[in-house]
Amino acid sequence: TALVVLLLSLVPALRGLTVANDSQCIVKVSPLLLGLHQQLQHVFQQDVILTANEKHTLELCLPLPKARTCLTVPLARHCHVMDSSLPFEDIVEHINDECFLYRNIDGSLQREQHLAQQLQAELYSPDMDASGTCEEVHKDDLTNEAFWDNYVLPSKPVIIRDYYAKTIPLTKWTNNHLRRLYQHKHVHVKFAPNGQFEGVEPLELWKPSTPFTIPDIVSHQLSRDDVVVVRPASVDMSMGQLLDYLEQAGNQSATAYLEYTALDASFPELKGDLPSTSLTDWFTRRHRNLWLSDGHTLGKLHFDPFDNLLTMVSGTKHVHLVSPLNNTQLQEGHLVEAQLSYHSATHSFSRTQLHDSTAMVMSPLALSDLKHHVPVLTCSIHPGDALFMPAFWWHEVQSEPDVHDRRNLAVNEWYEPVWTKEFPCATCAQRFNPHYRRVLSDRVDV
Repeated sequence: TALVVLLLSLVPALRGLTVANDSQCIVKVSPLLLGLHQQLQHVFQQDVILTANEKHTLELCLPLPKARTCLTVPLARHCHVMDSSLPFEDIVEHINDECFLYRNIDGSLQREQHLAQQLQAELYSPDMDASGTCEEVHKDDLTNEAFWDNYVLPSKPVIIRDYYAKTIPLTKWTNNHLRRLYQHKHVHVKFAPNGQFEGVEPLELWKPSTPFTIPDIVSHQLSRDDVVVVRPASVDMSMGQLLDYLEQAGNQSATAYLEYTALDASFPELKGDLPSTSLTDWFTRRHRNLWLSDGHTLGKLHFDPFDNLLTMVSGTKHVHLVSPLNNTQLQEGHLVEAQLSYHSATHSFSRTQLHDSTAMVMSPLALSDLKHHVPVLTCSIHPGDALFMPAFWWHEVQSEPDVHDRRNLAVNEWYEPVWTKEFPCATCAQRFNPHYRRVLSDRVDV
């Protein structure tokens, strides 16, 4: 009884230790875990908010997000229960990783924090006087350490020449080879007019077949409420039909594009043809995609929340890049989505489908309007070359067909980002991803 009275008497003290800051994690500790509470308070001091948890569990609540993934849902902290029986070192490591902190179990700051802060202050951004082209390096002249030190950690784009040189995809992945393997395989193909994919255009051009009004709660939070992001039409067809269509592209008014297609799942026989390289060993791959078109496509200005390695197999891509340090000028935010409808009999499109979802990675601005206000890098890659695009760099991609087989074929790999951020949020800074904490540890231990 005396113990229960003592524990209950501590609840008000635990509950009122500190007023929670929206940018801080909250650790809710059961009054029955008084010893753990004291240990955590010693380690994290003012870095996290410690409070009582009447559910008698150990719970971690992440900072209040600044970015909204859904405009109709109020912002709220995400909380999850932690296993209080884990070793104390594991509990501290979990809080460090989830809250972007660097505390040792004795309460001292890890040396990795200073390195992360230094790297963040040195993130690469081209200036207006830059030459306007990406730095280039030959694959044979690039070690894993140099790749990370010179490009990955500074978040700096680079062209890696001959990344796929003398490899199977460059010689074997012909249209005939793809037909032999996948003639009857069904694929999900995107169609758009004039080769322009996922651009932005005035809302007034769209005439929905059913009444559509943007709710006030949404329109008040859009970066622009007078434009829409135009998603391409979707058509299911066989791979053989797609290849036939691409080979006749000069006679077609609609552009077909096999994009964002998971290579390992959709084309597993091609996976074994890809060359192995140590350059990406330190990354954690999240997706690997195949991109195939007639080479007359323009992917409009957007960013991806992944580090990206784009490798050319056939044709050329000209990639125009803008640093995420210019997010405010690019008006990062939510935009209303619309989707084209494609009529195959006439190869025409209609604008009738407005969605109740929003796009979060597109800019409402034209690249031509930005070139005099922000630095723009132009990076051109040819068969065998690769382009490393760090996460959150804005990019617009103009493709060109190979002069012989009249197509554009590429493979890209998306990796867990080294520098991450909330999005869409134009003012949110990039932070070093704790997933790669070992990379910092290797450097402070040298």
